[in-house]
Amino acid sequence: MSQSDSFIDEVTEEVRRDKLFATMKRYGWIAILAVIAIVGGATWYEFNRSQQEAQAEAYGDALLAALEQGAPAERATALDSVDAQGPEARAVADLLRAAELGLDAIAVTDRNSLAGVVLAYSALKTLRREAEETLRIRSTHQTDACSRQEVGNPQDLPLPQVPRFPKLIVGTRIVLRDCPVEWLALPLDRDAYHRLARLLTLGKRRAGKAECHLDLRDLSEGARGMILIALPPDDLSTARAPLQLLQRRYPGHVFLGAAPRYDGSDQSWFDRCARLALLTSAPMVAVGDVLMHRASRRQLADVLTCMREGLTIDQIGTRALPNAERRLKGPGDMA
Repeated sequence: MSQSDSFIDEVTEEVRRDKLFATMKRYGWIAILAVIAIVGGATWYEFNRSQQEAQAEAYGDALLAALEQGAPAERATALDSVDAQGPEARAVADLLRAAELGLDAIAVTDRNSLAGVVLAYSALKTLRREAEETLRIRSTHQTDACSRQEVGNPQDLPLPQVPRFPKLIVGTRIVLRDCPVEWLALPLDRDAYHRLARLLTLGKRRAGKAECHLDLRDLSEGARGMILIALPPDDLSTARAPLQLLQRRYPGHVFLGAAPRYDGSDQSWFDRCARLALLTSAPMVAVGDVLMHRASRRQLADVLTCMREGLTIDQIGTRALPNAERRLKGPGDMA
């Protein structure tokens, strides 16, 4: 290589280095910000996860302490005092509360949605898995350094005995645009569940976000294989035609639901429901019409009503719950 070629290579290398330094000087702050953002994001993620784990552990310890109470009534009272934060924690509390009340099964029926029963099923699966686990005593567990296997006779500490969990009944509460009657739709098999999911999808595609527009005709055409329980309005005369229509379409699968109101007119209400059941050939069944797992959630239920109706708490009026009776109850209270 000649001396002139060597000089050209050196100049080229210097120019390339100068360009690199200029680029770093101009855009280097972007790289620094990206590194800071990545490190900060990772730190926040780990901090948030540790906080969630700590809250979950505290909530689990509170539940276990409540379940260690002697009598069922004391356990139910202790469970009521545990504050459930988040939908999954509330689903766990609902299931444990239902178990303590002696309920063999519980139907989770959200308004035009199957989200609630999916969440409840996930919580139930977690409870059953944790109930079968044991607490490991670290001092009794030894691990061989070479094989990484446990040696000796380790002992496990069993968890406190938990109640038998209720069976989940899949369903939804269908609210129609052209019918004052609300319907509890409970599919009897997998095919019926698929039809129910398609029905809800149809209503959500018609409406905007967080809405579901279904008509009585849609329910009449897509409810094969489901148990339909009608929840009539105060004016029972408006419920006769829809009940007769669906009873003729699905004989033996349509029922009239009746729930006490605890407002002094329960006997009159039940008598009118019984007459409507005879006129429409729809047997009358008792329903809890539950909105909350314990009475102290009444104020929260009113807040959710305001959110759904687009009102302030001062405008809720007669839409507010008159009492706290729409809570989970045992068979004796419902009879």
